[in-house]
Amino acid sequence: MDGRLYVSIVWCLSCFVVSTIKSSPVHDLYTTRRLFSTNYDDDYRTNYQDYDQSEQWPQQQGTAAKLTRGARNTDNHHDLQVTGLRVEAAERDPTYDENGVPVLLVGMTARIRLFGTGFTDTTWAAVTAVPGDRGDNCQHPSEDVYLVEPKSKTNTSVQVKVRLPSTARDGTTFYICTKASNGSRWLYAGDSDEPWLQVKAFQKMLPLWLSIVIIVFLLILSGLFSGLNLGLMALDKTELKIVGNTGTETERKHAKAIEPVRSHGNYLLCSLLLGNVLVNSSLTILMDDLTSGAVAVIGSTIAIVIFGEIVPQAICSRHGLAVGARTVYITKTFMFITAPLSYPISLLLDKILGKEIGNVYNRERLKELIKVTNEYNDLEKEEVNIISGALELKEKVVRDVMTSIDDAFMLPEDAVLDFETLNEIREKGYSRIPVHEKGNRYHIVNILYAKDLAFVDSRLNMPVSVFCKFHPRNFEFVFEDVTLDHMLKLLREGSKGHMAFVLKVVTQDEKDPYYDLVGLVTLEDIIEEMIKAEIVDETDMWSDNRTKRQLDRNTYNVSLFIGKREKQKLVLSPQLTLAAFQFLCTSVSPFKPEVISLTALRKLLEEDVNRQIKLKRRGIVQDPPNLVIYEKCKPSNYFVLILEGQAEVSIGNENLVFVARPFTTFGTEFFLTVSESPLVITPPSLPEYQPAEFLPDYTVRAHTDVTFIKIPVSLYIAAVRATKLDKLREDGGALEDLDLSMVTHFTVYCFSIH
Repeated sequence: MDGRLYVSIVWCLSCFVVSTIKSSPVHDLYTTRRLFSTNYDDDYRTNYQDYDQSEQWPQQQGTAAKLTRGARNTDNHHDLQVTGLRVEAAERDPTYDENGVPVLLVGMTARIRLFGTGFTDTTWAAVTAVPGDRGDNCQHPSEDVYLVEPKSKTNTSVQVKVRLPSTARDGTTFYICTKASNGSRWLYAGDSDEPWLQVKAFQKMLPLWLSIVIIVFLLILSGLFSGLNLGLMALDKTELKIVGNTGTETERKHAKAIEPVRSHGNYLLCSLLLGNVLVNSSLTILMDDLTSGAVAVIGSTIAIVIFGEIVPQAICSRHGLAVGARTVYITKTFMFITAPLSYPISLLLDKILGKEIGNVYNRERLKELIKVTNEYNDLEKEEVNIISGALELKEKVVRDVMTSIDDAFMLPEDAVLDFETLNEIREKGYSRIPVHEKGNRYHIVNILYAKDLAFVDSRLNMPVSVFCKFHPRNFEFVFEDVTLDHMLKLLREGSKGHMAFVLKVVTQDEKDPYYDLVGLVTLEDIIEEMIKAEIVDETDMWSDNRTKRQLDRNTYNVSLFIGKREKQKLVLSPQLTLAAFQFLCTSVSPFKPEVISLTALRKLLEEDVNRQIKLKRRGIVQDPPNLVIYEKCKPSNYFVLILEGQAEVSIGNENLVFVARPFTTFGTEFFLTVSESPLVITPPSLPEYQPAEFLPDYTVRAHTDVTFIKIPVSLYIAAVRATKLDKLREDGGALEDLDLSMVTHFTVYCFSIH
């Protein structure tokens, strides 16, 4: 009685385990393997034999009898009993039905692990589609039989290959059959109502040839959608209108075919993306049906990337207009098919993002578009320059194109229209010459037109001021920040001529602002800026007033008529000359009144001591040696005062660098030593005459355009000795120790040679 109760308890637990297996396929085989251990199998077999003989609980006899027969036949089959199976590996990953039965693809080999007892190295396994009871003779086993793998055998399990017949229908259930050796009979390993000892077969959805055809078709559609997504969406409305109006006949035809579809930008985008996603997803499913999961993912990825993305996008990026026009009906079809989903999404995008208006080119974009496409379009370089220059007129101001007032050719009002002046006007070649106030270059009083000088007699020596009274001209003043488009309109009207003078507003601390004349601008300057080229006529001597690059012109030599002209000196403005004079006599010790009289200093500054270094001459950058004012350890015998610009100073062995700004002096200590030396008069014509020198421990070179005063020591000594001589004469001192003729001769000599 106790044994039967034990069997009943075990049976209930078995039913519970089976129900658990059916509801949870993932853990079916693991639970079965633990349930049917070796020790439990012996008790299971013995108790069920007793249970069968006593014929107790008749309502349970059906299942119990089957298990008992299986146990009885197993005893006759070398104690081989299978209690469960698990799919270890398959060419295609298996699925499971609602009872946990693995579903395998027909015609493919799978490795399954059989759980139970009595396995040997000579155990064979096969499958059959005919149901049967455990231990009965197996009906119609499959032709593919496999020997168990000895290396995989354990005490309670063994691994064996299984291949479902290719002719099996979809959903067919196969049962496991085993035999102990080659000479043994094939026996059922389980009953037909034991799902844990069964496998099911499934067929592919489509034939192989049809799957390949569909995959190729889907790849073509994927490439088409991907290419159209790039090709059509890259053509905005503005570009389509431009191509439709200005393209070739074929391009116009294509643009008109695409424009109705492209006008619905978000609707087209949603349709193409939905179609692309649908096609790619279907392609992956079909690839998975042909191969295993990993191979399907890798294969579909490579196929989509190469044939569905890279190749079509490379083609449509260059020929998107033609491809889009030839496939516009396919695009319209998919737009109609996907309309229930894509059209509402497009309306939402239009509401959130706004309507698509296409590219709008402002002045900068249009100019850059012309430049970057210059090598591909049929525009000449001059045409590109004219278009770019016209677009830049509104961005540039007068300051950018004006001629500096210091570089302008002007005449003072006290000048005389003699032969030399008229010849100079002829050589310059300007048609309009500004006339400034006497001694003030920055105060314009009139404009002299060259054509008005046609009837002027040079022998009359008529003053310019008198001539201007007979020919008064109106002229315009503009500020330096006036844009060129406004300036073009102003000068084009010609009410005040084609020349205007440029003013700059100068503001100083706690002082009222005032206007300063900084340059002049002509209509020719604006036109040159617009066409980005210099206009050179037959009278121009310079290719550009700013770079001062002289043209190779055949000029007439009229020097026989006017005689030899003196070398033109650099003339500073009266304000700058006065500032230099005040600075030297008050702040620089060697030039103070007790060393050099004011008269001698003024005379000294009237000599040719003004210098200017420009970084560029005639548009060419100067060589570094031409920019040096002082060179370290090189004997020098002059004094320098920076008036305008900046100079770079490198000092000592460490090459410490600083920037010298206006009114910085060099050589002060040297000149101070010279001024304190005894008064020794030595005629410069004698061989032993050697001017004083010093070795600077620094290098000074121009950092920007620099204007400076350079006073040689010989000229300075002459001024000092002239001052001392004047003081001796004023004091009535004894001059018997001095050779006055030599002093006078030396002073005159020094001033004359400089």
